[in-house]
Amino acid sequence: MIHLTSFVKDYRQKNESRVIQYISRLIVPSAESLAVDGAKNLKHLVESVNEQWSSSIAFCGPRPQPHYAAGFGRSAFTEDQLKKFEPLLATTRIPIARSSWPHLLHVLPFLTSEVKGTTVLDIADRQNAHSMTLAVRGVVELFKLVGREDEVNRDILPGFLDLTRSQDFIEENKTSFYRHPIRTFDFTSEEGKHKWSAYTFAKNVYDKWMPDHLKSIRSAMDDIPPGVVSQSELGLCQSIAPSFVDDDDGQ
Repeated sequence: MIHLTSFVKDYRQKNESRVIQYISRLIVPSAESLAVDGAKNLKHLVESVNEQWSSSIAFCGPRPQPHYAAGFGRSAFTEDQLKKFEPLLATTRIPIARSSWPHLLHVLPFLTSEVKGTTVLDIADRQNAHSMTLAVRGVVELFKLVGREDEVNRDILPGFLDLTRSQDFIEENKTSFYRHPIRTFDFTSEEGKHKWSAYTFAKNVYDKWMPDHLKSIRSAMDDIPPGVVSQSELGLCQSIAPSFVDDDDGQ
């Protein structure tokens, strides 16, 4: 295993690909790897690496394509919940990372990270902010649909790994999005004193925050009424909306 302390000494000389290869998982732990190693509470999480959120409308510029994102796989939900939820994917308001395997598609991502060289950290910051704004919007759209937007008004989605949190504010059918810095640090400073801060933050999101978030998502899905998306809307968007409920031999 590559240890963080041994890499820190000369990380500034590495290009983006080397940083991603050697250091990203030491800062942002892989949800799927943790599940394989025995974290049963993470078995429903699916991650994407540099995959475009191809079924979501961007606020500006290209659609998000974070270096890492964690969200919920289809195994997190019942078949009835998925059948109710699938039409919403055609509205392009719910973030989805497209995969070549339908069962690996993940929706409603709640954690993203970007890795950049030192000269373009501001770009990573903007990309992460964009990704998490769309992530928060997806949750808001779901709860607005079932008339429970008060539950997520001023709520916080833990966020992205420059240690910030994203928040929505709903007023008279207008939703605004804000982010609040939690902590800024250099993991090379103070002899690596803060080298595990981001890792610990991500683990706490997985272990302490995610379970309750998943419960609320499931509850909202149960409340989705039939026929919430018109056939015309589905017709316009069906080419980019993947199917969660399909007949394959693996089910």
